[in-house]
Formats: sequence, C-alpha cells, structure tokens
Amino acid sequence: MSRFSENLKSLRLKKNINQAQVAEHISTSLTQIRRWESGQTSPSIDNAALLAKFYKVSLDELYGLDKATAAIDVSTLSKKQIAAVKMIVECF
Repeated sequence: MSRFSENLKSLRLKKNINQAQVAEHISTSLTQIRRWESGQTSPSIDNAALLAKFYKVSLDELYGLDKATAAIDVSTLSKKQIAAVKMIVECF
C-alpha cells in the first residue's frame, strides 16, 4: 500500500464515511475509490484535486509529501550568520 492510498483511506475513516459516498461526491465509481485506497491505481490530477478539496487538505498532504526537514550544523557560525540562516529557512 502506498502512502497516498493509506492517507486516502485514513482521511475517509476520519470523516466516518464509506467509499460509495466519496465516489458519489467526486463523481467517480466505487471501483475507482477501492483501487485508489488499495494502491492498485492512482487518480488523475483532476480527481486528486477533487479528493483534496473534499477532504480539505493540500495535494502535498494527500500524497504524503511532508515538508522536508534537514539538519543544519550552525556550530561554527556567528550569531549574525545563524540569524541569517534562520531568516532564510523561515521563508520556506
């Protein structure tokens, strides 16, 4: 099962609805919802956007594309340089 399919199923269960209700809401078949949730297939970008809108999440969140976290070693930087790095990181 892919991260996308796990997220899709989890979002549906949190909403306490069944697959048929999702299918009806986004105008697709129950079979498609089942395939997406089982990881057999993936939706088109249009259907993914409908799903994200329905569940009130971003496409990144739906696909499990969390913001990357990286460690930055600032031990050799001055306070001024550390402040500059923080400002740059906050922009993202």
